[in-house]
Amino acid sequence: MSHIVRIDRIHHIDLTTQADKIIYVGINMHLELDEKSYCLEAVQKSAYRFIDKLTILISTREDTINCDLEMNDGSEVDQNILNAFKRELLDQQLRLSIKKETEPQRNLILAYAFSKTGLQE
Repeated sequence: MSHIVRIDRIHHIDLTTQADKIIYVGINMHLELDEKSYCLEAVQKSAYRFIDKLTILISTREDTINCDLEMNDGSEVDQNILNAFKRELLDQQLRLSIKKETEPQRNLILAYAFSKTGLQE
C-alpha cells in the first residue's frame, strides 16, 4: 500500500500500487522503496538516468531504500517525472535480474570467444 503525504498541508492519498511510500516535503519529494522489490544498484542506475532533471540523494535504512528527489530547476517534483523515474526503476531492476539469470551463458560465450584468440597459453 502506498501513501502520499504533503508535509506543508498534511493529507494522505492512498494509491493501489505497492512497495513504495511517497512523502512530499514542500516542493521536494521523499520516496521510500522496499528492498524486496528494488535493489540498491537498480536505484542508483535509475537516479543516474535522471541526473539531468533530478538531484536524488539515496540512503538505506533497515529494509528500505530512501530517495530524496529535488528538481534541478527548483520547481516542484512533477507527477510525470515521478512516474518516469518509477518506470526506470522497474526497467533497471529487470535488467539486473536478466543479467543475473543469463550470467552462465554469457561467461560460456566469452570463454569460447577468447579461447580462439591465442591470448591464453
